[in-house]
Amino acid sequence: MPSTSQLAAFAVASFLFIQVPGPSLLFTIGRALTVGRRDALLSVVGNALGLVAQVVLVAVGLGAVVAASATAFTVLKLAGAAYVVYLGVQAIRHRGDARAALAAAGDGAGQPARSGLASVRTGFIVGATNPKTIVFFVAFLPQFVDGGAPAGPQLLLLGVLFGVMA
Repeated sequence: MPSTSQLAAFAVASFLFIQVPGPSLLFTIGRALTVGRRDALLSVVGNALGLVAQVVLVAVGLGAVVAASATAFTVLKLAGAAYVVYLGVQAIRHRGDARAALAAAGDGAGQPARSGLASVRTGFIVGATNPKTIVFFVAFLPQFVDGGAPAGPQLLLLGVLFGVMA
């Protein structure tokens, strides 16, 4: 399992990344504006469950790759670091796009969710089908995995922690 210092570093890095607005935040704001606070909060729950589903996929796949090759683990960590830098640069370059997406999110006005389950399901679909999130997890989570222990359980722990923080 990751050490206390690795978990602390992960928590700090995760907190900083969570502050960058992305599709999930825009989706939540759009839901709050169009269907109300209750459904927006239920959508957040669904989105977090979608993140957990992605983490499970990453943990299962990465566990096999990491178990097979220490070189693959190192390459993955280096690629992950490069991708995180890329995400930061893209976030800075496309600040205006976030405002435009927020304005477009209001197009579904007047379509309230039929039930709480529908809001959770909608949030889950948004969270589970965001390809950038799964690539982010593949790039980010291995940075905090202890190479001397099985990767799968550690990735699950880190992913669930990220989902709870988000």
